[in-house]
Amino acid sequence: MGLLSLDLDITDDVIKKFITGLIGAKYQLGDCQLGESSQGLGYSNLIYIFMQIEKYKKSIDPLKVNFFIIEEPEAHMHPQMQTVFITELFNYYRKSNNTVQCLITTHSTEVVRGAKEISKLRVLRRSNQFTCSLFDLKKFRDSIANNNDLIEFYDFFFTINFPNIVFADKVLMYEGDTERMYISKLISLPEFYRLQQQYIAFVQVGGAYAFKYKELLEFLKIKTVIITDIDYKKTACDKNSILNSKVTNETIKKFAAQYLELNSPTVENLYGWQDSLDRKKKSDNLIYLAFQGKNDHYSRTLEEAMLSKFYKYNTFDEQKKEFWINSQKRDEFRYTIPRKKTLSIRDIVESTSKKKTDFMYSVLLKGKHKEMLPNYIEEALKWLAE
Repeated sequence: MGLLSLDLDITDDVIKKFITGLIGAKYQLGDCQLGESSQGLGYSNLIYIFMQIEKYKKSIDPLKVNFFIIEEPEAHMHPQMQTVFITELFNYYRKSNNTVQCLITTHSTEVVRGAKEISKLRVLRRSNQFTCSLFDLKKFRDSIANNNDLIEFYDFFFTINFPNIVFADKVLMYEGDTERMYISKLISLPEFYRLQQQYIAFVQVGGAYAFKYKELLEFLKIKTVIITDIDYKKTACDKNSILNSKVTNETIKKFAAQYLELNSPTVENLYGWQDSLDRKKKSDNLIYLAFQGKNDHYSRTLEEAMLSKFYKYNTFDEQKKEFWINSQKRDEFRYTIPRKKTLSIRDIVESTSKKKTDFMYSVLLKGKHKEMLPNYIEEALKWLAE
């Protein structure tokens, strides 16, 4: 009989599997012990990444350039866990006294928010089907170093709007919640199918702050539409007084000051500016400023423009109260009818000023959004889709 021999082939993989099967992490919660599998992929992935970082720390050589890369850490992490990850990573970086350099690639807005500072970001954007362009936002931050007002604005609003902008194919800026509701529904129409295939960043800017994003949008070369209200004086109630009325919208005034060299433009100035911007000239620029024009029945707000389009009246044309009562019953729009014998669209909108959301819901639920589409918004969305 031959001799019996024992051949041991112990590798790192064998030991790893043995230890993995032998040892398990438990999370104690009262009398219950929760295993690793009950904690979800987010926890496991987070723990794994930081264990790899601790392993890397032991190999750091102070005489060499120490550099590690984390590729898309958001994989298998829910948003809250992504926030924890990036916060703890920056805490670790600060404790290392900047002896380590790190590169993180990500598609996560939560990870971008965690960066806290615009100068830490480098953005890759596709130039065409085969090439990308790199945008170094540290260079952008340096370019506005002398503009303290703009720096404070970007630092303050970094975590709110900025992360969505850097990942966007295109940007759509709007004033308030009703605009967001309406435009989101419009984009679902077949004529705007191109916009449905792209990531559109919706950025709420009110009526005064869109201009502050101009430098950033031009630096990143993102095609952008700003939809705002012309906001001339409410007391202007006929064609001539409207044309001679001054505009109070700060965004429009800032763009007009730059391009028309007018600090206090009239409605007539702005209507002429709109007429001078043909399709080709608009397409050569990155930013399209959209506001009510003369084809929108001299309206001054979104709601006025919608009702003027639907009823085919100028915003200042008056109708008998019975007309509005019958129209409301027929169309089922939720607006308030004041106690007056004759009423204009402006009277209706003014009386509904505190119920704009209810009005917009009634329009959308009745499926009237396309019939009420104002000219200035339709033109803006077509331009953005090109």
